[in-house]
Amino acid sequence: MRAALLSLLVALPVRAAVDDSDISGGGKVSKTALSSETVAPRRFALKAAAAPKPEGTALTVSGRFLLTDPKGDSAPGREAVAVLLQGKKEAARVVTGSDGSFKLTAPKAGRYTAVLRLENARWSLVDEDSGKPHEWKAGDVDLSTGGVDLGELRPDPASENGRIPLIHLLYLEALGTFGRLGLDLAWWDRPLTVNYPASSDYYSGWALHLSDARAWDVNLHELGHAVMAKAMNARGGGGAHKIDECYTGGLALSEGWATFFAGVVRLSPDDADAKFEYLVPRRAPIRLENVPEDVCKGENNEWRVAAAFWDLYDSHPDGGDGIALGFPRLWAALKGGSMGSFSDAWRLVRRTLTADEAAAAARAVEHNSLPAALGPTLARPKFD
Repeated sequence: MRAALLSLLVALPVRAAVDDSDISGGGKVSKTALSSETVAPRRFALKAAAAPKPEGTALTVSGRFLLTDPKGDSAPGREAVAVLLQGKKEAARVVTGSDGSFKLTAPKAGRYTAVLRLENARWSLVDEDSGKPHEWKAGDVDLSTGGVDLGELRPDPASENGRIPLIHLLYLEALGTFGRLGLDLAWWDRPLTVNYPASSDYYSGWALHLSDARAWDVNLHELGHAVMAKAMNARGGGGAHKIDECYTGGLALSEGWATFFAGVVRLSPDDADAKFEYLVPRRAPIRLENVPEDVCKGENNEWRVAAAFWDLYDSHPDGGDGIALGFPRLWAALKGGSMGSFSDAWRLVRRTLTADEAAAAARAVEHNSLPAALGPTLARPKFD
């Protein structure tokens, strides 16, 4: 696996190179296998539930885009796009509805090709080598006399390309987390480029590179880097890192936040043993409630930082952790000022708490071996 370039800095003019190779491993997609499934470059076949049927006299192409979730269940392909092409020229485009349905209207009678792409106002799933969007061919249609209903269309979940929608579904879940909690997304003002399949996992310059569509925790971790880079005034750090070693406070902050973010999206806040599935295979499962004793202690370790964020957030009491601030309160505090280490993040959170909350929060932080980094006044709130 090549060294990955990861841009984490929004407050510094020079972007740091970070080797994220310890995060994931195994399960890589064969680009040869992926390309062998294409009907045309970047274009995959869809499984149709029924043959197309006429649909009135209007020059429309309709259908329903369905995806397959990790459990094998059907999920609507919502917030994707259906595109009508005449040759290489785009004739019409529409966003799929909440149930995955779409209806395209042709500008004039003729022959067209309908394709579906996993892109929206927040992200676009593209091929890393070409930079062009992945697309699935919904059908060639003749709109000389009227419209066509293509029925239900689904990428084959048994194929390599059928895994690509797992990323789309996962990021819809992340988007839903912000929406469910009523958090503003104005900062997410342009589409994030999601390159897949990549040979390693990293974030750089408002683009993600992902190697395994099934690795939900790795893919959420990388999205967490993008969230920090775009929404926060955070100063990360550069260099190689391993989850059980110590390095710099900035790098530990950015990596720890990214892992914490993955937990917020997918793991239950009252889980007595919150843990990941694919993240860092050599130490799997990575647990947020129970960090092993051999892991380097202090705020210069990403695992400890992730666990400290989690204990401030979660509702499951363990050891010295007896506080549950929830994500909206942490989010509001952390967006409010500059951060270059967990110490900075703690100060931003602490100044929003009552005295009793600050004391309980301090115990949760201490529970994760961070008191030395934060100084002797940890348990006494300082408003700065």
